[in-house]
Amino acid sequence: MSRGKVWKAGRLATTALLLFACLAARIPSASTAQTSLVWRAEYFDNQSLTGTPVAVVDEGEINHRWLNHGPGYGI
Repeated sequence: MSRGKVWKAGRLATTALLLFACLAARIPSASTAQTSLVWRAEYFDNQSLTGTPVAVVDEGEINHRWLNHGPGYGI
């Protein structure tokens, strides 16, 4: 292989590597994406979910185990 072809191949590989690194830096990891989500929760004191909510809360996770208890807020 001539020096010119080797230089072009190295330059192409370097460009591809830099492009990949830039794209990878912009894609959030799964753990970052999960922790940055905020869910708006509206709690009602009736089963039809009508009227004004008793509480409106921003929650980072939807993973409740209330069993026989409610979320609080007088519900």
